[in-house]
Amino acid sequence: MPRKKAAAVDKPKPLFDLSLVPGTPREQKDLASKMLIRRQKPIAIEKASGGYALKVLGTVIGVAPTKEIACSAAYTVGNYRLGLGDFVSTYVEGYCKR
Repeated sequence: MPRKKAAAVDKPKPLFDLSLVPGTPREQKDLASKMLIRRQKPIAIEKASGGYALKVLGTVIGVAPTKEIACSAAYTVGNYRLGLGDFVSTYVEGYCKR
């Protein structure tokens, strides 16, 4: 008996896409560390149409509807992807204080 194919389910598009950032994860970590040494911040939250844009290493990876969501995503990317630690205000330009 042949199997039936499952109905195609459209997944919702994620708010942020880290594949837009150029380079491998190791190259991204190295660049972020170099930027911090030069006293530059590798992640930025900027006001954009439709919400707040999240820029990682100069590339916009998505737009969040609220600043709180953008701050949470900045923490996640900085801490887990770039390995910059828990002190978000040291590596995010435009970080919202809670």
